[in-house]
Amino acid sequence: MVGRKARRFIGSILLAVTLIVLSIPVQAAPETERRTVRVAFPELEGMGHIGRTGKITGYNYDYLEKISEFTGWKMEYVVYSSEDGNEAVGNAMNDLMEGKVDLLGPMLKTESAQELFEYPENSYGTVYTTLCAPLSSNLRESSLRNVKLLKVGLWEQAATRNAEVINYLEAENISYQIFYYDSSEEQQEALWNGEVDVISGLSLSPVTNTRIVEKFAARPYYFAATKGNTELIAQLDATMEAINQSQPKLQDRLFEQYFLNASNAFVLTEEQKAALEEKGVFQVLCVDGDAPYVYQEEGEPKGAIIAALNDFAAAVGVSIDYTFCGSRQEAEALMLEQTYDMLIGMPFSSDYCAKEGFIKSEPFLVSGLAYVKKRKGNGQEKIAVVRGLDEMIDTSVFREVLLYDNAQQCIEAVNKGRADMAAGDRSVMEYYIYDTNSNLSTSLIAGQSQNVCIAVNKECSTQIRETLNSYLYSLSDYTKTMYLNEGNSHADSETLSRYIAMHPMQATVIVIILTGLIVVAVCMIVYSVKMNRKNRELRVANEAKSEFLSRMSHDIRTPMNGIIGMTDIADKCADDPEAVHDCLGKIHTASEFLLSLINDVLTMQKLETENLSLDEDSVCLEELLEGCVCIVEQQAAQQGITIDLSGIRQKTTPRVITSARHLQRVFIDLLGNALKYNRVNGSVIVAVKEVERTEETVVCEFTIADTGVGMSEAFQKEMFEPFTQESGDSRSEYKGTGLGLAIVKGIVDKMQGEITVSSKSGQGTTVTLRMPFRIDKDYVPKRERPAREPVSITQARILTAEDNELNGEILQLMLQEAGARVTLVEDGAQLVETFAQAEPGTYNLIMTDIMMPVMDGYQAARTIREMNHPDADTIPIIALTANAFAEDARKAQSAGMDRYLTKPFDREELIKRVEELLS
Repeated sequence: MVGRKARRFIGSILLAVTLIVLSIPVQAAPETERRTVRVAFPELEGMGHIGRTGKITGYNYDYLEKISEFTGWKMEYVVYSSEDGNEAVGNAMNDLMEGKVDLLGPMLKTESAQELFEYPENSYGTVYTTLCAPLSSNLRESSLRNVKLLKVGLWEQAATRNAEVINYLEAENISYQIFYYDSSEEQQEALWNGEVDVISGLSLSPVTNTRIVEKFAARPYYFAATKGNTELIAQLDATMEAINQSQPKLQDRLFEQYFLNASNAFVLTEEQKAALEEKGVFQVLCVDGDAPYVYQEEGEPKGAIIAALNDFAAAVGVSIDYTFCGSRQEAEALMLEQTYDMLIGMPFSSDYCAKEGFIKSEPFLVSGLAYVKKRKGNGQEKIAVVRGLDEMIDTSVFREVLLYDNAQQCIEAVNKGRADMAAGDRSVMEYYIYDTNSNLSTSLIAGQSQNVCIAVNKECSTQIRETLNSYLYSLSDYTKTMYLNEGNSHADSETLSRYIAMHPMQATVIVIILTGLIVVAVCMIVYSVKMNRKNRELRVANEAKSEFLSRMSHDIRTPMNGIIGMTDIADKCADDPEAVHDCLGKIHTASEFLLSLINDVLTMQKLETENLSLDEDSVCLEELLEGCVCIVEQQAAQQGITIDLSGIRQKTTPRVITSARHLQRVFIDLLGNALKYNRVNGSVIVAVKEVERTEETVVCEFTIADTGVGMSEAFQKEMFEPFTQESGDSRSEYKGTGLGLAIVKGIVDKMQGEITVSSKSGQGTTVTLRMPFRIDKDYVPKRERPAREPVSITQARILTAEDNELNGEILQLMLQEAGARVTLVEDGAQLVETFAQAEPGTYNLIMTDIMMPVMDGYQAARTIREMNHPDADTIPIIALTANAFAEDARKAQSAGMDRYLTKPFDREELIKRVEELLS
């Protein structure tokens, strides 16, 4: 066994040998000599571009660099610059023939060209002859054949291209007229001034502000070498074959990168110019602390999105007013006080935008999401996430998720140990890691990214949204990178923060004092703002509550006083049947008014809480309008008022999908007002017209004009407010709840429509509705069913459930008077038990209240439908309830009920529904 001293001696010898070996200079291996290939590089848009700093870019450059990777060649680019691209190419071809350069591309392989140059077998792209139209033109590939005479501008010197254009026009049977021009500039000028509809071109030389409407005559293009240089061509051919096998999509990617963006030029239409001129100033709400996209520096708006918006404003001739706030919550509070056209500075989900009334723009850019953690941290218990990104990031492996308003707060949570990791936009996280001198590292979340967008208010016109999206879409990757670089520049103040971080003891006292003062001041300001806001909200709420209770008290007491008074009179006149009958009639009228008031209030509550549900029915608008007129025509006849329907009977609007009952409610309320506030022997004119139509949607304009008493200008400003009625002699005789127009406005807004009113006192009123609808393309007319024989309910056996004794007694009396035999129980459980014990065929019909003790009507109906009783699947069930909303009807249907009747109901309606089901 080797001793310890021996091991030390051997180790010393090995160390000495190692040091001697390392001290011997090592002669570097000779570098393999690389072949230099001189490449002619004419400046052509997309193919090759020389920047101000001498940097070369373009399709040719990228492909040649890929060849260099495969071959090891050193590319020496010989630049040919000229204002005339054709002259630059001509000079390069001359040098290639003389052997001054080795390669040139792109070149077409023609018989004459092959006599002058050497060509490989493999091409590196395809060029097409094109027909181009202005971006503002309506011409598309599909519409060329519809032009009566297509005016085509050709460049006279391009004989081959001209022949291809004419061959294409002849082959497609397009009627055309040719105009020849001496230069490409004259050719383009003719397109701009409208002399011609389209001009010829090449797909590799896109004309700015034009759209390619057709391309044809595909021709591959190649690199060419000096004649006789077959050895270079052989190596080039083999290399291009290898590239095609290993990277088959390279040509497509390069074409998309350097040529497709050329068609995305930003050009304003006349409609967009008009909309922007009318707008003038954009109000933009910014959430601070979202660098490098949106932030403030010394009070000035900064960031990539700010820079893009500023350039957008300069390009379209508008100005921008930026308003900054500190958090998402502050932004939401400001949006309640003022309308903003755009919102930037935080992540947007579609759900959030829909809730706040905004629409996301085209992505400004796509940014990766990343985890942030301490360099030596391994914990995965808690994660801090930027609010709004929590829906995009998988946090299921973490025990607790902490949501913060911005990246700084997330980074702070990790630095202070409140969270083990953070997650957010990688660019934002890295900005604030650097800005705060934090010792944190980032790692991309695989497959996770967010679209950095601008949220645009829904109320902004389509032209404005279209203009912004077009501008963002036109931005090149290079431009976006410049914006991002600008946004990533840090303020000089970061030097101070780093100094403080490196010398904490020298700044501790000052920082503590300043922090204390700032915290106290901020707390006092925040507390003051919150208290002022809370007091203002309470004051407004109390005023609204008092006003509502006062109006409701008055409107409810009026019919109630009538009901109580008529009841007393009827009691005293019990021996006078005629007087009792008169009192009962007045009680019925007052009850209907009270019921309409309750229904209106419930509808308003639904509208104000945004819980109103719209149905989707297939509707013929003309038929629906005529049906509404039929409902009110008796009232019109009693007043001697004529209703003119000529404006709807000659129209043929398409069948649409909409909520028939809500649209009917709007029309009946407006027609009712037109009759109520009309003059004796007056008139009402009803009309509809189609104002806009696409393949999927149609916008219709409805007008209801009357010859009535009209409205004052002052009342028109508040006529859509609840409980509002105009005072004055001209309208004092008319009574109502004052909710009709408020409900109409709420329904129209819910249906994405617009309502406008034109009126003058004493001169009548015209109401205009502008409503969008989805066209019903799938409508199939139903076959008419053969008329069924009416069925009497005499001797019908009806099982009913009603927990209210008085309501049960009234229901039983109505049915028995019609000849039915009625079994009455007190709740759903008794209803189920009675039906289960009955022999098959015992009962013809079940009627049940919804809200009952023990078991409600829904559960009772479901239980009956699930029984093994022979009649369980077929016996009709009618729901009876005071709930008067669409969702209640849907619940009844899902529970297996056949009909739905709303309390209170009259005897005729009840008997009619029973007879329908028994039929």
